[in-house]
Amino acid sequence: MPRVSSDSTVTHRIELGLTERAELKEIIKTQKENQRLDAITASLQAVGMAIGGIGALGAGLALAAWLAPGLWDKTKDKVKDAVDDVTKTGINVLNDVLPPSYEIPTIEAFRAEYDELRAKERASNGRKVHYCTPSSIGFDEQQCQIATDENINDRKEITDLYARIQETIEIARGGGAWRNIFGAGQD
Repeated sequence: MPRVSSDSTVTHRIELGLTERAELKEIIKTQKENQRLDAITASLQAVGMAIGGIGALGAGLALAAWLAPGLWDKTKDKVKDAVDDVTKTGINVLNDVLPPSYEIPTIEAFRAEYDELRAKERASNGRKVHYCTPSSIGFDEQQCQIATDENINDRKEITDLYARIQETIEIARGGGAWRNIFGAGQD
């Protein structure tokens, strides 16, 4: 059935005095404090769950290490290999993009450079022994001085390579400044 429209409007009003208003403000303040406490409690519960999860993971890993000692080593090796592969791939991609003067050195590049410098140093050392030994057939003071200077220079190059490797290790650990590689701050 249709409803009959009203012919008058009645307004009901609740008026609060000073004491009622003070009570209402206190209730609102308490409600806001409860909401804050609920948020803190929920955050602490999440942290507790995370700590429990980490503890369970640690217990599982400890149990796996105790039950299968070789499994831990194999897993660690596989993770290390995967990280090394990703790192090498990332460095190779960066080296493809960067100009040659800014290339990031790799272990293989350092090893190849060391092998080359070491072969050069051995050759100069052989010439030094040949020309500087008085009982040698090839004894020659002038050639001895040249071979000695070459040998000293070769050893210095190897020392410089060691310093570059150490600097790269420091940068990789986060202790060095990338500006040394990329030339930032130079005038």
